[in-house]
Amino acid sequence: MSTMSRPGPACRWTDGHVFGLLRGTTRLKMFLETSSATCLGIAALLGLALAALVVDAAFALSPEGRIVVDLVILVCCIVALVVAARSIFRNRFNAQRAARLVEEQLADTSSSFTNAVDFVTTEPRGASPVLRERAIRMAEDRASQISSLDVLPFRPLYKALGVAGLACLVVLVSWWSAPRLFAMVVPRYLDPRGDHPPYTLVEFDVRITPEPVYHGRPAVISATVSGPETVDEAAVVFVDGDTTDAVPMFRTGDDEFGLEIEQAEQTRWFYIDTPKGRSRTMTFEVMQVPFFEDVSVSYRYPEYTGWEPSEERL
Repeated sequence: MSTMSRPGPACRWTDGHVFGLLRGTTRLKMFLETSSATCLGIAALLGLALAALVVDAAFALSPEGRIVVDLVILVCCIVALVVAARSIFRNRFNAQRAARLVEEQLADTSSSFTNAVDFVTTEPRGASPVLRERAIRMAEDRASQISSLDVLPFRPLYKALGVAGLACLVVLVSWWSAPRLFAMVVPRYLDPRGDHPPYTLVEFDVRITPEPVYHGRPAVISATVSGPETVDEAAVVFVDGDTTDAVPMFRTGDDEFGLEIEQAEQTRWFYIDTPKGRSRTMTFEVMQVPFFEDVSVSYRYPEYTGWEPSEERL
């Protein structure tokens, strides 16, 4: 009659088929739950980001509003990381819990894996060593015929992958349909206090003539406004720190506006503003021209003349 050595964590059975099945099932459960949560989190974040883009495009949020949206998205990312870490921590290996999971998934009412784990991990208390070893061997024989892939279903992961793939497809289609919206709104969220114009369908072609502009000379700022929306008026808005100065432009054509500057004094920053949107901020650069207030000529004669040097004002 064969007898078992004292059961415990170091017992030879912990390296057998039962514990191999339980460890594999635990790792697979961790992978499935973490992957599913990650896919659903990605889908939720993509949906939230797309909604944020639409909101800013529709309402032209203030810098404070964009900062609030950024914080909401950041908090959601942190929550997703916490959920993933919690899933990993919760799915640490526990033989008893893994055995119950395997029996539940396989609809096993005999509790063979639970009993085998109890016999291996607990001290014998009056139970027959023969019966204990027989129960363990029966569980070993059954575990050798089962894979952890047969225990847990992959359908929840497939559903999560489908949701994440659908979210990515929606974002890609949205970007393909409205690349201008992404190009204009994304920088506003990445740099909420930067000088990024709100989303508009109006396109601006701004020209400054002559090029370059010299100090004290006349110059013209011209703008061609195009797009699906009709623009009836435009203005040049000069930016000086926190203050702005709007100067109306005159219509010079169907979609063209101009502003004549009689004397260019200094370099300034400006943008074109219309009721349908504004352009990016540009530089009206003025080249400084030297101004001569006093000019004189000095005479230096050869030494043999004996003439003294002299200076006269022109």
